[in-house]
Amino acid sequence: MINFIKKVATAIAVLAITNVNAQSVSLNAGYNYSNFNIEGQPELQDLEALNNFLITSSFNYPITNSFSIETGVNFIQKGTKAIATESSLFLTVTSEGNIKYYSLDVPINAKLNLEKGDFNVFAFGGPYIGMGLSGKSVIKTSINGVSGNDFEDDLNWGEGDENDLKRLDYGLNAGIGFGYKNIELNAFYGFGLANMAPTDFTLNSRNLSVTLGYRLNLSKE
Repeated sequence: MINFIKKVATAIAVLAITNVNAQSVSLNAGYNYSNFNIEGQPELQDLEALNNFLITSSFNYPITNSFSIETGVNFIQKGTKAIATESSLFLTVTSEGNIKYYSLDVPINAKLNLEKGDFNVFAFGGPYIGMGLSGKSVIKTSINGVSGNDFEDDLNWGEGDENDLKRLDYGLNAGIGFGYKNIELNAFYGFGLANMAPTDFTLNSRNLSVTLGYRLNLSKE
């Protein structure tokens, strides 16, 4: 836990130092509805989304009055849930597997902003790259509705049968938002293109996020 908190703090500090020319900085937190798209594993086609959280920071560089480039660091909890049921004679065995992990994502978005007095609406989109930090897998079992043992373990990162996920993620994200004075409300979708599966199937992250936050204007004007 301490190690990935240090990584988050370091990443945000580096971006803050290298983004001293930004016109504004935004800090947001909110809800992330996370899942995976899976191909090549017929028994795991019905994955279920998990309720997670995220914290984002962004730096805005204006190109014109209504167009800018925005980048930052997003600290996101991602994951998915799979449920499998097998029946034989008088027994029904149900297994539920959860994977949750923390990721640092760096988006680079083009942003269109329209202002009217204290109000503004905006839309943004672009690529992102992410790196898995740490996480856990939990397997719960039950027989005829009676809970059995739970198994919990740290995620193993890398390729091969002994691992759970690859660390690297990248893809596209797009979203819209609304602002009043310095308050922002954002909604965006992350469409993962990287195959995070450790073996010979395909696993792509999918994340729908809603955040609320504060924008600090750095412009001297």
